[in-house]
Amino acid sequence: MGLSTGNSLSESGGGLGTSDVKTLIKSNTPYQHVATLAADSVSSFEYTTLPTNFRTFRIIFEGLGFSSSTYLRMQLYFDSVLYTGNMYFHGGMNKDTTSTSNFHGQGGEWDFTKNYPLSAGAHMTGYIEFTGNDSVTRATMNSFLTWYSSSSVRSNLSGGHVEANETAYITGLKLYASSGSMNRGSVKIYGMN
Repeated sequence: MGLSTGNSLSESGGGLGTSDVKTLIKSNTPYQHVATLAADSVSSFEYTTLPTNFRTFRIIFEGLGFSSSTYLRMQLYFDSVLYTGNMYFHGGMNKDTTSTSNFHGQGGEWDFTKNYPLSAGAHMTGYIEFTGNDSVTRATMNSFLTWYSSSSVRSNLSGGHVEANETAYITGLKLYASSGSMNRGSVKIYGMN
C-alpha cells in the first residue's frame, strides 16, 4: 500500500516515527553502503572490516584511473587473515574492438584484466560481486568491468571461486594494481541483504 494524501509518517496521530521509517527503509533496501574508498595515488585498497551480517558484497568502480600499465587483482581476508594461497580460480572472457580472449586460471589472486592490462590513464567502471559469507559456502565471484585504452574499449566478464577456507567468513578484501597506482576515481562497497 502506497502513501496518499491523509497518510502520515509523523508521530502525531499514531503514525510512524523517524527511527521506524529509517529501519523500514534500511531493512528493505537490497544493497546497503558499507564504504567508499577514494583513489589518491594508492597502489591498493584494503578494507578489513566487512560486516559479517551480509552474505554478498558488491564493489562498484567509479571512473577508477591508473598511473601506469597494470593488471587489476583482488584477494580476500578470511576470518581477518589475508589469503594469498594459490587457490583462486577464475575464468572468463576479455574483449577489445578486434578480438576476444577466453581465459581460465589459478593463482594467488583473482585477475580481472587478465591478458589485457590497463594502460596509463585508463578509466574503469563496472562491478565485482562476491558471496559466501555464511561459514558453509566457498567464496565465489562474478564481475563485469570496462575501460578504454587509447581508442579501444575493452571489457572483462569473469567468474571464479576460492578453493579454500570454505568455512571461514569473508571479513575483508584487498584490491590492487600489479604496478603503479590508482590515482583518481573511487570504489564503493555495498553489502546485500
